[in-house]
Amino acid sequence: MGMTLTVKLNKTSDSFPVDSYVVQAMTKMAFHSLENGQFMEAHTIARSLLAIRPDNATPHLILAVSCIFRKEPVMAIKIITDKALPLEPNNDLVKAFLGLALRDAGYAAQGSELLTLLSLSKDSEAATMAKELLSQAHQGS
Repeated sequence: MGMTLTVKLNKTSDSFPVDSYVVQAMTKMAFHSLENGQFMEAHTIARSLLAIRPDNATPHLILAVSCIFRKEPVMAIKIITDKALPLEPNNDLVKAFLGLALRDAGYAAQGSELLTLLSLSKDSEAATMAKELLSQAHQGS
């Protein structure tokens, strides 16, 4: 059973007033969709989130993660560096996904260097992700 989300914007407004819990729920649904291979659904949710919160990196991150899952890491790098990081340059979780995309695109040294730095992050989610990715890379060598 699929769910379609539609957000209609008032043409005089740049964003749509939506409670933060709705945005969080949509974000969770998008990542859940990605985990289940439902890329079009995640893409639709990300586009809706972009309309709701155009100044937030999360919708761009969802699109980038979709690219990673679809084996398009170069596109993920482009989305993260051109869209997500300029909006939230201090977001270590965004940087951790950049490290993953770099690794998957064949830039293992650059990805590992970034992930090593992020493994010391104060953002526990980013630090955990970085450590797990570094561990996977060491197991694969």
